[in-house]
Amino acid sequence: NIGLQYNGYIPGEVEKLRSDWRAIIKQCYKLHAQCIFRETSPQYFETMKGDGIYPGENSGGCIQEPKKSFGILGQWRNDILKGVLREFRNRDQIKVLTVMPLFDKLEGLYARHIQNEDCTHFVH
Repeated sequence: NIGLQYNGYIPGEVEKLRSDWRAIIKQCYKLHAQCIFRETSPQYFETMKGDGIYPGENSGGCIQEPKKSFGILGQWRNDILKGVLREFRNRDQIKVLTVMPLFDKLEGLYARHIQNEDCTHFVH
């Protein structure tokens, strides 16, 4: 799971994530490996956009309940992964790449973290 290390609020991070995914996928092809990529899990920071992504040191804590747009806006890292995978699949017609769904399964667990302390990891 390399997605959480990239923050869309930082200039250049979106393209860096796209570039890094391409490099990893090229290795899968080079090694003829069956690669499984896990979706990036959601984050639950209070943001103006409602995407839950860490906004920097000015975080207002964790969201109490996600906005309706959360499931769409918070998926940007996974959208990049799936877009890069499509590039390779369309070009090479090889099916050695799989995405393991995760975001949707965890999206509703916003109350399962330490309130206003850790808006990324879950506590059970």
